Amino acid sequence: NELEVYDFKTGKPQYDWKVRDSRKQITLHEYKRQLTFYKLLIEHSRDYSEFTVNKGILEFLTPTSRNEIVLLEHNIEQKDVERLKQLIQAVHIRIVNLNYPDISEFSHDLSGVIEFENWLLEHQ
Repeated sequence: NELEVYDFKTGKPQYDWKVRDSRKQITLHEYKRQLTFYKLLIEHSRDYSEFTVNKGILEFLTPTSRNEIVLLEHNIEQKDVERLKQLIQAVHIRIVNLNYPDISEFSHDLSGVIEFENWLLEHQ
């Protein structure tokens, strides 16, 4: 009763979750969050709730120069699921209350994104 989640991506394939480029780091962080969200959707759905999702896979549709399709796997950990649940709750409360924070103090790199997520969790 285990499923794997696939998300199809266009553009240049990524071979690893660890990259140097700051924008790609943020994109890959968002991809991991997206795969975790898909896990939540599946496991809480009416039709698939008896299944467990432990792995998410990005399938890059643009082939490499050797005409290969790249798959980038991510093992979804329970700590990531719990963090995402908390982030969803924190964002929901802010949207409902029209309470949008000033994000100008956060850097525009992955550490700034994580810092902002942590700030949201601390200021619910």
